[in-house]
Amino acid sequence: MEKLAGNAVKFAKLDSQAETIRNDLEFQQAIIDATGLQRTMQYFSELTPDVRRFNHHLGVVYTDRKGDAERCVVKLFESLRNGDLATAHEIWHAKFAKALERYLSLIADHDSDGEPHQRRSAGRSSKPLRPEIGRPSERRAGGRGRPLYGV
Repeated sequence: MEKLAGNAVKFAKLDSQAETIRNDLEFQQAIIDATGLQRTMQYFSELTPDVRRFNHHLGVVYTDRKGDAERCVVKLFESLRNGDLATAHEIWHAKFAKALERYLSLIADHDSDGEPHQRRSAGRSSKPLRPEIGRPSERRAGGRGRPLYGV
């Protein structure tokens, strides 16, 4: 976990968020695995691919990755290492509560098939526009990706 916590700050400085996301999911899985709770470990490992698909499908863009790495990952690791479970619980809970809030706001802006809601004006086709294709940063610049702060 210590290596993953250190990598969080290092990867946050990269242009691409891919390594940050991969490292964060590995870090979370390492915490869950350390509990030894088999059922929880199984559920969490089954949900991780869904989280990846969700992030990719909605074009999630993480902002302030360095701050999040320091506040969430490094502080969470330090709390666990020092046996400060109350602080670790606060950090873990806040991290997931913020993620849930942001994800729900993204879902609200998409139809059930994952396409962004389109505003239709009189005289325009009712067919949805084709979503832009490209890296998350390109999609955001084109209006499809939405920033997901501090997850």
